[in-house]
Amino acid sequence: MKETRAIYAHGQLALWIPATAGIEMKDLRDIVDPKIRYISVAQPKLAPYGQATVEALTKAGLWQAVQSRVIYANSISQAKQTATSGNAEVAFTAYSLVLSERGTILKVDPALYHPIQQALAVVSSSSQPENAKRFCVFLRSPAGQKILRDRGYLIP
Repeated sequence: MKETRAIYAHGQLALWIPATAGIEMKDLRDIVDPKIRYISVAQPKLAPYGQATVEALTKAGLWQAVQSRVIYANSISQAKQTATSGNAEVAFTAYSLVLSERGTILKVDPALYHPIQQALAVVSSSSQPENAKRFCVFLRSPAGQKILRDRGYLIP
């Protein structure tokens, strides 16, 4: 339903270094450290966070230095899992996915990538359109936006 479509939040890109990786990073520029052999990234053609990662690393002047160490996952969840399993030392993923994880989390400066828009809409075929509309209203209310902020999202 056109009247229910809205951007309710923006996702935040984060670089996550699992505690088990044994790598210390303080800044995005530390990604060029040769100790980091594999960098897990969601496939840019499939995932907005993957696209944002390439954009951010390019804008920061780091893409050429790390591109050969990037391994692609189908999603941000898989990118995170690749680092969790030790098959990559670090992962670019959604801040909301790693906000409670052990390890180091470096939020990537949002000025380095286009906003990762989180959209909502009630589909016309919904079996419960009134409940769906109420949920849309809740997500955009102060209480809903506080929950989103607490879970790692930026509010537009």
